[in-house]
Amino acid sequence: MAIYKNITTDDSTATILISSGSNKGVVNVINIVNQSATLSTLITIFLRDVITGGNPTYDIIKTLIPPQANLLLDNKQVLSFNGKQYEMKLTTVTAGGDANIDIIIK
Repeated sequence: MAIYKNITTDDSTATILISSGSNKGVVNVINIVNQSATLSTLITIFLRDVITGGNPTYDIIKTLIPPQANLLLDNKQVLSFNGKQYEMKLTTVTAGGDANIDIIIK
């Protein structure tokens, strides 16, 4: 089952993409689209260890997505994780405005 998210504000505290305990740790593809016509957005997708209270975290990717660009992450071995121990989260930072990011996770 696919997960669809639309992020329309910057969130430095992190949006949960996949919660822990969900047993949804098998991720094949993440597609991220910056819908903004003019603003680049810095995104960070990471795993948070819920057993240790979030310390440490493990970055999957941290990159600046230009306006009207997309990013396809399709390495299943890198994206899959233990859903009982970790949750997948996202932070966004957009200089000069708010994020406008669409995310599809399959």
